[in-house]
This record gives sequence, structure tokens and C-alpha cells, in this order.
Amino acid sequence: NLVLMDEPFSYVDFANKYKLVQVINQLRDEKQFLIAAHELEMVNYADEVIVLKGGRITFKGRPELLTEELLSSVYDFKVRKLKVSGMTFFTPDL
Repeated sequence: NLVLMDEPFSYVDFANKYKLVQVINQLRDEKQFLIAAHELEMVNYADEVIVLKGGRITFKGRPELLTEELLSSVYDFKVRKLKVSGMTFFTPDL
């Protein structure tokens, strides 16, 4: 039972994004999810992530192993990794 989702969080407001994450979490025991997302905070809900650059895999593994260096090389600008209340966030280092 595989559910494919392409950018399910795009154009969704904060409240509905939270509801969608709750539904996915409720169904995790029954189904596997493959979610394509550009929003980096979604790694907080993933068991495994795959990072692409130029159509090639540059990283595959546990989300907590994502580094500032890796994402800086993917985005071609300095990226900072922040931890807030147990959640991981990535932001441009301006």
C-alpha cells in the first residue's frame, strides 16, 4: 500500500498543512508514503529523505543526517540548520 504525493503541502495554509500531517501520521502503520516536497521542514515527519540536485541523488538517508554543508552545495548558497523545540529547520544564512 503505497501512497504517492507530489507537493501536497504547496498552497496549503498552516492549519490545513498541520491537519494533513496528522492524517499521514495516523495512516503510517497501514501505508507507506512517498512524498515529493520542496519545503525542508517536512523532513521532521520523514523516516528517510532523498535530496536531488540536477536530477541526481546527492543524499539518501535519515533526515537528522542532513547537514548545512550538503544543503549549501545543493542550493548554491549558505544554509543554516536550526533546532527549535525538537524540530529541525533550514534557513538561508543571510
